Amino acid sequence: MINWGYLAGMLDADGVIFCNLEGKGKTQRVRANVINSYKPLIEALCESTGTQLGIYRHPCEYACDLAHFHSRKTLYRWRVGGDRALILLECIEPYLIEKRHIAIKALTGL
Repeated sequence: MINWGYLAGMLDADGVIFCNLEGKGKTQRVRANVINSYKPLIEALCESTGTQLGIYRHPCEYACDLAHFHSRKTLYRWRVGGDRALILLECIEPYLIEKRHIAIKALTGL
């Protein structure tokens, strides 16, 4: 069972909520993710929400000297998008603090 308050805290602290309009028809695009080096945490989020664990690669890894990035910890990503993200945001919105305004924007379609 998902603890919505805990998930909201993770998104507030280590997560991102994306909400934007794109395309000619101005389709709303919503996504939420958390990136963290502690794999068991991300695995638990994935298991609770039925998503797959991803390994996060920093954009600089593609353009910079890769030797610099070998000393970094591996980062793991939990991500949910589309209708699933909207359902999730509806459940955690009462618990969000820092990112509540973004969740409300996504939920109201503004």
